[in-house]
Amino acid sequence: MRFILYWCESARWKIARLLQAILHRAVLFRDRWREGWYSFVYGPKSWRKVVLTVLAVLGAVVLFLVGFFYWSLSPLPDQGGEREVTIAYASSARAVANQLQAQGIIRNADGFFWYLRLTGQFRQIRAGVYRLRPGLPVGELMNQLKKGTPLAYRVTIPEGLTLKEIAHLLAAKGLGTEEGYLSLAKDKEFLAEHITGFGEVSSVEGFLFPDTYHFAHGASEEEIFTTMIRRFYEVWEAENTENKRGKAAYEVIILASVVEKEAKDAEERPIIAGVFKNRIRRGIPLESCATVQYALGTRKSRLLYKDLQVESEYNTYLHRGLPPGPIASPGRASIRAALKPTSHSYLYFVAKPDGRHIFSSTYKKHLEAQRWLQASTR
Repeated sequence: MRFILYWCESARWKIARLLQAILHRAVLFRDRWREGWYSFVYGPKSWRKVVLTVLAVLGAVVLFLVGFFYWSLSPLPDQGGEREVTIAYASSARAVANQLQAQGIIRNADGFFWYLRLTGQFRQIRAGVYRLRPGLPVGELMNQLKKGTPLAYRVTIPEGLTLKEIAHLLAAKGLGTEEGYLSLAKDKEFLAEHITGFGEVSSVEGFLFPDTYHFAHGASEEEIFTTMIRRFYEVWEAENTENKRGKAAYEVIILASVVEKEAKDAEERPIIAGVFKNRIRRGIPLESCATVQYALGTRKSRLLYKDLQVESEYNTYLHRGLPPGPIASPGRASIRAALKPTSHSYLYFVAKPDGRHIFSSTYKKHLEAQRWLQASTR
């Protein structure tokens, strides 16, 4: 019992000593802090000046940095029109900032660079091709750069264009080269892989379906042609209810291409297809000016008599039957007309000023129609 009392008394004494030591140190700290503060405030002016000068410089630096970042990241005046910006794979934050400034998207590369570094967003920028306009707020700009959405080119291929015209149109849009398309168009391996069910074909002419497409930036000639041919097959399989194949199917596409070039009115396409079918059955040359234009390799507003004598398998004034291949890319209406031509006795047609035609069953009636048109247009 005495031992326990002695132990408790000793512990109380030690705790008291510890509290006394802590209190003593707190008083010393307070006195020294007061002494230092009083010395700074009421002591030598040189010391105060040094500290105040340092604080003033630090404040000026902070204000400068705030102003610099505000100016650097503020949007440029909206000058109108988007600009194509390509961010290469593994581009550094400095490279991205320099490129955006060089193309007039941001105001200052240094400020934007440090913004990317300090916020850590430079790791989120994705490679790709962007359409950006000057004047974008930095938040909206970063949202676009984080998406990495590939730039898509919207291309409309009108009905009736030839292979060369399509190649030129695509190249003008920045998609591939004319030489690349024309070379691929006759590549035997490409043709064997992508065009089947039409016998042996020598070109993609007629199989590049006219439509509106969206192609990614950097798409190859093969990818673009493949997309257009795939679209052709979608339409062909929907329209070819009789399941024509081989040479018969290829002749449909050839006829459809000629109809496409001759007809302007959708309702007349089956009638014109029927005229050509009648002439083939009777052994009469098609005498299509569109095939002569194709043989010449250039579009002429008016064919001369000497043009009709050009030696070519595609000249249907000199050679009976269909030309050896399509002369253009036919649309759905022309393919449907060639598959289901109208049954009638017409053998001739002549164009009116509005693009429609007068159809005749005899050459005499055809000449009368020509004379009537000449008289009415004087």
